[in-house]
Amino acid sequence: MTEAPVQEASPASSGYGTAVALQLEPTITRSEAEQVVRRRLGGGTAAARLVHHPFWLVEVTARRIPGLLARLRSSRRASAGTPAAEVNPEQTAASTITVMVDAKGGTSFISSVPVVGDRVPTPFALFGEEPAGAVSDTARQLVATALRKRFRLGMSFELSTATPQPIMKPNWVVDATGKDIEATVLVDGFDSSYWVMSAAKLSA
Repeated sequence: MTEAPVQEASPASSGYGTAVALQLEPTITRSEAEQVVRRRLGGGTAAARLVHHPFWLVEVTARRIPGLLARLRSSRRASAGTPAAEVNPEQTAASTITVMVDAKGGTSFISSVPVVGDRVPTPFALFGEEPAGAVSDTARQLVATALRKRFRLGMSFELSTATPQPIMKPNWVVDATGKDIEATVLVDGFDSSYWVMSAAKLSA
């Protein structure tokens, strides 16, 4: 698979030093996040607080480019008088994939989370020094890799990226105490996956 990149420019800002970021709303509630950790510890107490992590949201449009055989068939149909709209309907088929790029670590993933929330002024320093072009390249490369895995060799796509948008992704930080352990756990605000940030055994 090959891709023809089309790139756009930098995100809008609300004045020097700040960006207007979309602060997403979690779909996992506070009580659900606490329950995730209590189950992991086998009971005990848990208290969650909401935090947000800076990401770039990039919409990547993938448009399929007909291969050589498809172009030859289209040419024959056109020569035979087939209406233009029916010559190659695949040529205009396109889909949009949403990618989130971690503004701090640079990792990226294809996302289907609801992009719902309020736009809030956010210190632009949270989003690092990486230029919008590099963010777009990261998103485009991720989508290109996913398409190569899904479609057969030789199929081509034109990939274009919208302007990266600053967003704040929600997570829950849960401080919990079990029977013989204290832990701080980060729970994803959308899918309840979790990471242990710190843990310590309690003294007897």
